[in-house]
Amino acid sequence: AAIGEAGFHPLGMSTLARSVNLPTQALVEVLRAGEYLDRLVPILDDFWLIPERVKEAKGVLAQLDEPFTVGQARDALAASRRIAHAILQHLERVGEAEVRDDGWRILPRATTSAT
Repeated sequence: AAIGEAGFHPLGMSTLARSVNLPTQALVEVLRAGEYLDRLVPILDDFWLIPERVKEAKGVLAQLDEPFTVGQARDALAASRRIAHAILQHLERVGEAEVRDDGWRILPRATTSAT
């Protein structure tokens, strides 16, 4: 639940581990299992989202005038620049966003999977 509640503001691994009462290494194994089961999406080494939050982020970003900058994505998501950029890069990796010389665009395809 802590990952879903964190929104676009990641909890540090030690904070998350304490919140679920696990050693950090055990938490990493749980996170990897969640990824394997398509229940978690790794955005950065220390930032994971539930698939519903990835879809939510895409929906928020799709409302921006295109092309948009990472700074505009950051503001729309109320996240740090690092997190906004990582989300955009994830969406690009899965074919749901693209970056061009003039900025980012969300692709019109329907999201069928967060990974």
